[in-house]
Amino acid sequence: MAKLKYTAALVEEAIRMLEKGSKDLNEVDNKLTAAISNVKEARGIEYVDIGGLTCGVGLAPQYQDVIGQTITSINARVEEIKKYNEGIDEINPLIRFASTLGLGATKFGEGFATAGEQIFDGFVSVLGMGVGLVSPETKEKMGKWVEIDHVSNTFENLYANELQGMVKASYMSKDGTVANICKIVGTSAGYTAALVAGGATAGAIGGAASGASITASAAAGATAATNSVAATAAIAGVGGIGSGTQAGLQSGLDYNKAFKKGLKIGAIQAGTVVVAHAAIKKGSELYSKYKTPKTTELANITDDAATAAKAGTKVADVTDDAAAAAKAGTKVADVTDDAAGAAKAGTKVADVTDDAAATAKAGTKVADVTDNAAAAAKTGTKVAGVTDDAATAAKTGTKVAGVTDDAAT
Repeated sequence: MAKLKYTAALVEEAIRMLEKGSKDLNEVDNKLTAAISNVKEARGIEYVDIGGLTCGVGLAPQYQDVIGQTITSINARVEEIKKYNEGIDEINPLIRFASTLGLGATKFGEGFATAGEQIFDGFVSVLGMGVGLVSPETKEKMGKWVEIDHVSNTFENLYANELQGMVKASYMSKDGTVANICKIVGTSAGYTAALVAGGATAGAIGGAASGASITASAAAGATAATNSVAATAAIAGVGGIGSGTQAGLQSGLDYNKAFKKGLKIGAIQAGTVVVAHAAIKKGSELYSKYKTPKTTELANITDDAATAAKAGTKVADVTDDAAAAAKAGTKVADVTDDAAGAAKAGTKVADVTDDAAATAKAGTKVADVTDNAAAAAKTGTKVAGVTDDAATAAKTGTKVAGVTDDAAT
């Protein structure tokens, strides 16, 4: 799982503190012995039972042994870490990359299986409460089953044995943040798979009963289950009951108290699903409501869209016209008028926009272009001719870039 890490300075500091504590115990033992001697010399002490005073004398060596064993264990662990890290840097990068992918996939599988165990434990926990009314012994046996974390134990054994090489070569730690994210994604996928399986099964049974296509009914049932907030909340609640009951049993609670804890966690998980769904739905509605551009000319742009629709022009072109007009210092309303004029003259709105941009560069007011469009319409001339002026200017030696500079000026 990549390299094992530890902070040498913190380890050394901990050992120094333990060693200091061990030495201080000698002084404490000496002071305790002196204090007891003073008590024994007090007048009338013979009338008082002081047998318990000496019970703490001489314990320092025992505590010092415990401290010494702790220091030895720390040093041994440091050596194990150093030995584990040996040779990791020499492993082929491609092998390490493949091992990282493999570990990520394995953590995903662990999460997927964890979801299945939580859901199964939830059903067993609920069933156990009912069975307990008839057979308390069976209920306790079911509790023992729920208490064991079967999936976690299985995968930890794999990581320590069969998958040890992959875990060691991987760039990520099996207990690190990335690995945990992979596991969470797997758990989410496991719950989704349970929804699909449950919905498909219910749909198939319903299809068989009604004589409809079993395959089609199963597919419809799976789709309905995954889209159902109630079904999603229910499966999350059952999983919460399973994980909560297991945690309670592992902490030493009896079956009934552990099951109550499971019910609380199940209710929280189910409620979270409902709240999250409502929040996502509300957010989607707000996004749809406010995603339209906010401009002071919004009403004009709407009018442009209507005009463009009549003229057979794409709304996107009208929007571009508004932007071009804004850059040229022209009111959107003028561009709208241009669009209307162009529509009458049989010219595309896009051409009017080009004209507006060209005349703006040439120092001509857009209003003039509009008048030109109207005049051209009366004389049967194409508005595109105004655009041709820009091309003519280019042929006569006038740089188009210069016109652009004029617009900037």
